[in-house]
Amino acid sequence: MVPGLELPALRWMMALHSEFVMVLFMLVGIAAAVRWLAERYARGAWAAYLLFPGIFVYDSNIGGSADHFASLFVAPLLLITARVARRFDRGACLLWGALAGGAFLSKVQSFYFLVPLTLALCARAAALAARARRHSAREPTVRALVTGWALMGAACFVVLMPHLVSNFIFFRNPVYPLLLNVFTSSRPVVKDALLQANYIMADWHYRSPPGLGPKLTSALELFFTFSFEPHYSFANDLPVFGSTFTLALPLLLFVGRAPRIWLGALASFGAIMLWALTYWVDRNLQVFLPLLVAVTAALMVRACELGWLARAGVVALVVVQTAWGSALYFSGADRMAAGMRLLRSGMEGRAEGLLRSHRADYVALGASLPKQAKVLLHDSHLTLGIDRPVYLDWVGYQAAIDYSTFRTAADFDHRLRELGITHVVYLPGVQAPSSKQAEIIFDVFRDRYGRSPTPFGGLALFPMPAAPPPQEPPYQVLSIGVPEVGDGLYRIDALDTVEGLPPQMKHAPRPSQTAASPGALLDAAKVVIVGSPGPLDPATNERLQREFHDVQSQGGYRVLVRNP
Repeated sequence: MVPGLELPALRWMMALHSEFVMVLFMLVGIAAAVRWLAERYARGAWAAYLLFPGIFVYDSNIGGSADHFASLFVAPLLLITARVARRFDRGACLLWGALAGGAFLSKVQSFYFLVPLTLALCARAAALAARARRHSAREPTVRALVTGWALMGAACFVVLMPHLVSNFIFFRNPVYPLLLNVFTSSRPVVKDALLQANYIMADWHYRSPPGLGPKLTSALELFFTFSFEPHYSFANDLPVFGSTFTLALPLLLFVGRAPRIWLGALASFGAIMLWALTYWVDRNLQVFLPLLVAVTAALMVRACELGWLARAGVVALVVVQTAWGSALYFSGADRMAAGMRLLRSGMEGRAEGLLRSHRADYVALGASLPKQAKVLLHDSHLTLGIDRPVYLDWVGYQAAIDYSTFRTAADFDHRLRELGITHVVYLPGVQAPSSKQAEIIFDVFRDRYGRSPTPFGGLALFPMPAAPPPQEPPYQVLSIGVPEVGDGLYRIDALDTVEGLPPQMKHAPRPSQTAASPGALLDAAKVVIVGSPGPLDPATNERLQREFHDVQSQGGYRVLVRNP
């Protein structure tokens, strides 16, 4: 959206630098939050963030994502919550609502920390209302409380409104692609769109267990173990999210009267519980990490006032976490080396050439296309550098191309022409989870019209055919030894099960014909998919070699299409 940055490297650098600035301001917010929580001035309190070394690890570091932008709002919202809780003054309420809207705009998972803060304000409002009923002139009236809540909601809505309204205009759903079961007129949608959004886009492997009882049990357990037992790891299961927070919590019992720290600890408990009750993706913990950091630092500050024994314990806690995370502080050495190389290249007059090498394959591919070109990118989502409108066909992550409606390559071609697509790009040897129907349709289309693609590094490009292909009967697919598909002849639409769905949600396809020998069904087959059936009988093998040719051989099975 920023004009004048013609090189992808400059756009990527600007994105990362913007995120870095957000991290710096987040550290300022942490220092302010520690001072408020501990009710003490603590020099250098921001450094407690280094006890949560996820920032140095892939998937949680500065990588062009929304996590750190959302976390910027945590400390300001904590502080303005305290200001609102005094008397629900109008200005404070307006600011709270505006910040809450900004947090939601950054990432939906901001509700992890917004809900506990809202509940705290609800409890405070109830207490103030009770006092007002006793005719206390010093407390705000019930009308003032209602006005404050209305202003918070209105400010939040005003900030969110451009996003919500534009989504409603274009998609008939203000939170598209979420809540498809509520906004039933959402568009575009595909077959099983709700399942794809809930179980593929939001990977079902990380969903909390079904049922309220198991959810609560697992969430309570995760509150104490989330920092010790990651659900996935890029750092050999080291505690990258700061077990210091969990280990420091017992200090609450010894720091004396500290209502603000207790409030922060309860808000942290609520945020972790909401995360544990919903979606166990560890990177989402970054959204409210400043709250955990501030509570940990405040506990350490107050604990150090209890005497030399307490200070020794705090030092031991810091040493243990530092020892755990010592290797992580250097895990980004390759990025530091790349940064130094770029700085050195500027001194040597080679900076422009080095910048132009970034995503050079994508840039070269885009430069080869006409200005009015529209591109289909198959089974991938990385587009920076192409500099043309790009459509994705990745099942579960888009709703413009629905492979379940295609019976032939001609059907697929018709849909691409409806979208105005002029060129197709794919990554040879790369296959994302999709359906066998989707892979067969694309493989046949590519075999017919992309036999001589133009290579651009790891990309391959071919143009759409000049004329639409002729119509043909729906494909009949012969399956031989393919996992999860029994041997037999299938209509291609029977193979539409999305591979990424949970096992209990996949339907077993039913063949239209079966035979003792697969060779007996070859005459009716347009496409054959072959897994690991053991040695085929010589006659069937000979016919496959003579009448068919391979168009794909990955994902555990081969795809063969009948020769013209």
